[in-house]
Amino acid sequence: MAFASPRAGWYGNPAPPQGMAWLDVGVVDVDIAKLSTKASRVNITLPDRSLDTIDRHVKARGETRSGFLARAVIEALSRDAAWR
Repeated sequence: MAFASPRAGWYGNPAPPQGMAWLDVGVVDVDIAKLSTKASRVNITLPDRSLDTIDRHVKARGETRSGFLARAVIEALSRDAAWR
């Protein structure tokens, strides 16, 4: 989707007219489903070594285990063309 710049009528004049200011506007396509705040509890089984590695990783970065795993799943799914 293309939009005309509000500056389009002022070629060669980097400053806005006196008493006015430039306003840059952008449009972003957002998938509302990805913004859901409802959380569900899940139960998974992982090898102890994997869980220890995850725990060390999230502790070093100030994350939670759940937040890390949720982000990892979303990133993996976003790379999978069939999921889109």
